[in-house]
Amino acid sequence: MSAQLLALFKVSLLVLLYLFLFRVVRAVWAELQSPQQGLVNSVDPAGPPPPVPSRRPLGVPVAEPPTGASAVVPPRHPQPASTLTQLVVVAPESLAGRTFPLGAGEVTIGRSSACTIALDDAFVSTHHARVFADPAGGWAVEDTGSTNGTWINGQRLGGAHHVRSGDRLGVGGVVAEFR
Repeated sequence: MSAQLLALFKVSLLVLLYLFLFRVVRAVWAELQSPQQGLVNSVDPAGPPPPVPSRRPLGVPVAEPPTGASAVVPPRHPQPASTLTQLVVVAPESLAGRTFPLGAGEVTIGRSSACTIALDDAFVSTHHARVFADPAGGWAVEDTGSTNGTWINGQRLGGAHHVRSGDRLGVGGVVAEFR
């Protein structure tokens, strides 16, 4: 090999190394900027901060539904989806009862403090899912490329899914019900 080719390889390797280090520093910085409390945007901010959620044991496949989301629960009082006004946390018990209004636009769910509903859960992606007004009327949920998936009534979402009153949304270890 010629000296010029070796010099080109050295420079290329050095550039790749610096790009890798940049990505690592950026990922660490993003983690440090994540919210430090459980549910940051809850309706009851005066309440005590929730405990750190328990970790799943090693060896549990990522594709399994979050704890509490495995049972398919029929709606208690079937209503038209357009009357849905809130998400109410039903699991884990430490967060049960927390309420999040749906509002008029889009609700984002994730670990990022920029999300409408920010969750401090290791199994929740930075931008995990979104709940949005469905053009056909009512509300729909869509996974935004999360690692562990978004679940509706124990079924993993593959795309946008129209939701009704009583449907249960599983994100990480948190399960919330549409009401």
